[in-house]
Amino acid sequence: MKLSTLITLSVVALLAASLASAGHAIADTATADPPTAASTSEIPLDPAFSTGQLENGLTWYVRTNNEPEQRAFLNLVVQVGSLQEDEDQLGLAHFLEHMAFNGTENFAKQELIDYLETIGMEFGPDINAYTSYDETVYMLALPTDDTQYLETGMQILADWSRRISLDEEEVVRERGVVLDEWRSRLGAGQRIYEQESELLYAGSRYVDRLPIGKPEIIESAGPAAIRRFYEDWYRPELMAVVAVGDFDEERVLELIHEHFDEDWGPEQSREKVTTDLQPHAETLWGLITDPEGTSSVAQVILKERHEPTQTLAEYREAIARNLVGRLYGARMSELSNANEAVFTSASLSAGSALIPGWITPMMTVRAPDDELEAGFEQAMTEWRRVSLHGFAATELERTKASWLRSLEVWWNDRDNQHSSRLARRMTGVIMDRATFPGPEWTLQTSRELFPTITIEDLQAVVESLDFERESDRVVITNTPELVQAEAPTREQLTAAMATASAAQPDPWVDEVRDEPLIADLPTPGSVVNESYDEDLDLTIWTLSNGVQVLVKPTDFKEDSFTLTGFSTGGRSLGSEERNASQDIATSIVSAGGAGDFSAIELRKMLADKAAFGWLWIRTYQEGMSARGSADDLDTALQMLWLDVMQPRRDEAAVQSTIRDMATRFENQSLNPDWVYSDSLNVILHDHHPRASRTQSDEIRAIDLDTSMEFYRDRFADLSDLVVVVVGAVELDTLRPLVEQYLATLPVTGREESWRDTGMRMIDGPLHRVIATGVDDKARTSLVMHGTAEWNRLNRYGLSVLARALEIRLREILREDMSGTYGVSVAGSSSAWPESTWQLNISFGCEPARLDELVDETLKVLQGARAEGLPAEYLEKVREQDLRSNEENTRNNSYWVSVLAFRARYGIDQREELNTREFVQDFSEQDFRDAAERCIQTGRMIRIDKVPAQTP
Repeated sequence: MKLSTLITLSVVALLAASLASAGHAIADTATADPPTAASTSEIPLDPAFSTGQLENGLTWYVRTNNEPEQRAFLNLVVQVGSLQEDEDQLGLAHFLEHMAFNGTENFAKQELIDYLETIGMEFGPDINAYTSYDETVYMLALPTDDTQYLETGMQILADWSRRISLDEEEVVRERGVVLDEWRSRLGAGQRIYEQESELLYAGSRYVDRLPIGKPEIIESAGPAAIRRFYEDWYRPELMAVVAVGDFDEERVLELIHEHFDEDWGPEQSREKVTTDLQPHAETLWGLITDPEGTSSVAQVILKERHEPTQTLAEYREAIARNLVGRLYGARMSELSNANEAVFTSASLSAGSALIPGWITPMMTVRAPDDELEAGFEQAMTEWRRVSLHGFAATELERTKASWLRSLEVWWNDRDNQHSSRLARRMTGVIMDRATFPGPEWTLQTSRELFPTITIEDLQAVVESLDFERESDRVVITNTPELVQAEAPTREQLTAAMATASAAQPDPWVDEVRDEPLIADLPTPGSVVNESYDEDLDLTIWTLSNGVQVLVKPTDFKEDSFTLTGFSTGGRSLGSEERNASQDIATSIVSAGGAGDFSAIELRKMLADKAAFGWLWIRTYQEGMSARGSADDLDTALQMLWLDVMQPRRDEAAVQSTIRDMATRFENQSLNPDWVYSDSLNVILHDHHPRASRTQSDEIRAIDLDTSMEFYRDRFADLSDLVVVVVGAVELDTLRPLVEQYLATLPVTGREESWRDTGMRMIDGPLHRVIATGVDDKARTSLVMHGTAEWNRLNRYGLSVLARALEIRLREILREDMSGTYGVSVAGSSSAWPESTWQLNISFGCEPARLDELVDETLKVLQGARAEGLPAEYLEKVREQDLRSNEENTRNNSYWVSVLAFRARYGIDQREELNTREFVQDFSEQDFRDAAERCIQTGRMIRIDKVPAQTP
């Protein structure tokens, strides 16, 4: 099992990365004086959290937070992982994590998942866990509209802490699942990571303690070895409970004491196994190639000891380090965009955490396969320019302003932080990987510290980063095996660094323009008609040029808006054959900037803005999107207007974009997952010319004139444009902006619609096998499709059927048969060009078991069509939808999506008002009708992926 995290604000990225090198000291800030730059006071914990420790050593962190309403997020953080494994336990920390879901003292096999699903939670998004080198974290999301849910959730965490059953039969069953998770990770990425780890973690336990473990140990391990790890390391002093959500804090504290305030663990505790990196006097080199590698990358990595970031002075240093990385990256982006770079991208991280107590400043360079050496030398030469001349004051002030603007947005929205993110942040604090003082302290302190950080401070950071030193340095290149002969050697890379070190480049010239985005504003249009729906709080404006604007003000986020707009036509009105110049015209044209400004100039001019917009062209529509701070909505609308009215031609910038895109696509055919995905789509659509993915040679053949012509044509008449705006907007403020920028978009009076491209799915039955990849793993996609009336009942029926089947197939293929790590069932429908539906079932497994698992899947499908699924599956999905609706209706993106969807297809917007009633009224007969309509195994298309050769 695994968890994916999302970091959205630069400040959070800083807290999770730049300051992640060490521990966190907790201080009481309730009455503390505002911090000053010279202060040595410790960085505080966000005061919104309550924290404490039980007598047995377990710590807790609790915070009441009402976003989302009626939800709680509980984490059990166990501060042990694969580093604590004995030699006969490699992989068993992770195996134990799996076993936590296979029976505890109070929940028999599957009862735990079954219970949580019946109250509307989903396995994966709401119920999950992960194991890393030094932590194992269990996560639950729960509703809180019934106090029993929270009480049961705390019972589950307590069971995981010391009451996992570890039944022998269940261990045997789960072994296959764990092995398939190991198998699913096989590939170039894993092989490269393992080789890099040997260099980065040289001399430490990290090298041979990958959390996924060794398959030979997983295959043979029994309950005894797993139980030994459990009893040795799952101890209260190595645990923490994190609870964030819409609940009574005092009741949660009572539950923590009730369930955790007792002693457990061995009488004589083992000392926690730790590890440290071993310094090395000489550089470690890794010139890595892989038969399935797809890109060429060079990295120079330094290993440095770093004390915990605990004081304001250390915090200030971390900010300076982060600024150096940002400034260097901005320069490299500018060079690349101006087509003056050999590399496709170059970046610098001045202080990323490697393990507690160590950071790894690193230079990363990506380049075309035959230009890696030259690109590396150019990036190092630019670093030499920084070393000699430093950064310009304008660069520094612009970057500070951009960063502070993001902090202001975070502060403005401080009362609407999602509880799941807060719980994850606190997990980072517990594991000494980040500080989290909260938005108020961070903004206040940053406003105070930023003016004190000077060019000289940055230069001190630069001087400390000696990428030419021999000791504690790692140099790594990754190149596809196909181009191994072109990969730079150790001697060539050394020579490139020496050449760069001897260079005498001139100082960087930071060109900045201080002009309005639009020099001559158009004469505003007007709102010619207005209507209002009180129940939806939805205002609809019809503008003088025909554009329709739907506005829904919300208070879900204090300083946020989301916008989308669409017009009919899209790529379908371009060339009948696939044409890359048209297919990616928006990416090509936007590379040139807009109005009188290049893309680089726009980036500099808008550095202190927290909103942005972009245009897009899809198969049947073209349109616009924007999001960001509501305070900067006017800037986003100006950019959209400029992009439509004044696209800018910039041959150099476009050639740079073409080169970079072609480089990314160059070796995609070496990636077996890409080959399978592309082949699947081509076969399903009977080799239609629009079905396959764009190739690198097609990108290189892009013609800017063709792109500009198609782009201008698609946005030449926007009289049918519908724009939806949702967020913290005021109608009186928004209206003049809409009249200025949207009511003045072009109208030519042409009448047009989308064109049928003729692409259709092939009829089954059909079975094809794609042999690709060197790893011993297989995958299949089982696809059924057809036509049906495109209405709400049919669309929802397909969705319910897909998710019910996913639960059932997970129970059979994963839990009962131990055949796969996971099953995905996806249902989709489309109104254009025909009213169609599609049901796709996919899973990976051991090649030898592929037919067996497919046969069992067919039995489940045929049974579901003939007899239906038990009512409990419908009830679970229906409850999940009702729970999701509770959260969705407090989400700007959801409202933009549903309002735009209904507008696009001419559906009454008031239909949304009865969504909950519609879900509740969806009956067992509706469920059976969906199964009968969409389960058509006799017409199934089966596309398998198997190894090209058996290892």
